[in-house]
Amino acid sequence: MHNTWGCISSNVQLSNYRLKAYLTLFYYIGLPASICGLFVIGLQYFLKNKYIALSVSAVFLLATNTSIGKEIGLSHPLTRFANFLPDVYSDINGFGYFPKAFFVNISYSFSFALVSSILGIIFMNKSLKNINWKQGFVLIIPLVSMAFIGSYIVSKNDKFSKEEAIHWQQQYEEKYESYKTKPQPTVIDVSTTIDLFPEQNSYKVKGTYILANKTQSEISEILINTNKEITWNAITSSKLVLVNIDNEFGQYLFKTKQKTVPNDTITIHFDFEYQIEPLKGHQSFNAMVDNGTFIRISNYFPSIGYNLDHQIEDKEERKARKMPLLDPLTKVDAPLENPYNYQYINFDAIISTSAQQTAISIGELVEKNTKDNRNYFHYRANNIPFRFAVSSAKYAIQKSKYKDIEIEVLYEPKHYQNISHLMKSIKNTMLYCETNFENIRSKQFVLLK
Repeated sequence: MHNTWGCISSNVQLSNYRLKAYLTLFYYIGLPASICGLFVIGLQYFLKNKYIALSVSAVFLLATNTSIGKEIGLSHPLTRFANFLPDVYSDINGFGYFPKAFFVNISYSFSFALVSSILGIIFMNKSLKNINWKQGFVLIIPLVSMAFIGSYIVSKNDKFSKEEAIHWQQQYEEKYESYKTKPQPTVIDVSTTIDLFPEQNSYKVKGTYILANKTQSEISEILINTNKEITWNAITSSKLVLVNIDNEFGQYLFKTKQKTVPNDTITIHFDFEYQIEPLKGHQSFNAMVDNGTFIRISNYFPSIGYNLDHQIEDKEERKARKMPLLDPLTKVDAPLENPYNYQYINFDAIISTSAQQTAISIGELVEKNTKDNRNYFHYRANNIPFRFAVSSAKYAIQKSKYKDIEIEVLYEPKHYQNISHLMKSIKNTMLYCETNFENIRSKQFVLLK
């Protein structure tokens, strides 16, 4: 009887939780549908023929409310009308920050629908020249609202069109192509502090690189790439002199105070921060959300030398722009020019997050503590590729051991059903690996579900 009531209680709680999510759909779907209806009705007053009015409404909504419009170039936020909230709901994060952007966009659409409806009523009764001050006042309010909200949306929108993005790539190649073959140092050590602020959808990073000259040449110039999504506060080094900052392409050009000969090292320090702007959204690998953050943070750390990712790879596009074709890809089994330049790093990171959350990164957890209502986690890893990530959420944790290896499974508390099975599978996998390959060297194993 006790187990039965436990199941019933669990189901009721789940149903209540789901009910709240479903009820919000009346706002996120019902409100846009109602505004579309308001616009359609308002258009009936402009166009006396109801069939023509409905046809015009259908064309307008297809262009501004579906992906069809985006295919023909109507992708700017001001050309989108009464769009539903995207499919962004998750158990771990709910709707996240997206309702903020939805409110701004739907307010703009509502103002537009009001203007069209009021104008339709005015035209039905008399010409625009003969309206009285009361009617004019009623019309001015949504017009001012529409202008104010529209200007705010424009101020937050700085996305390139496809053509602008390709042109930007071409300009980058033409300007920095000479650095494609210039010797550059290699990052061999990364030390960083990463402060996550989930409630503000923001983070701050301070870091230090040790660069080594693994080439056979002297190095006198160092080109550092930065991601334009990020706010950069500083990049400094006692051994370098800043020559130029190119904000358009996110490039920092330094000269060495003394030529860097093979095997020499240089230390650089950097400081950057990021906050999600709801109207812009975020990149998939930069999800600094309220609960369930995942950031491939290495993508946003500075990179050294010419950035191959900025090149135009499409052959036809390069031909159309009269650009030389790219060199063919190097074969997998081709001998390396410098077989000792493995480009592996040592990684040391102290990550802080909110008091209710756990931060996860690559490497072994060296230390964990709490200070000023924030949790701190110290991770360390040696000889890894330059590829590391950070995650943070209100995880539940189940612990176990396999021999002397500590095992942890972190998961969303509502998704507990298969955790015991996962733990059993982890131990079976470890047993198989040790039986058929070799003993596991790590003393920690963390699975993030």
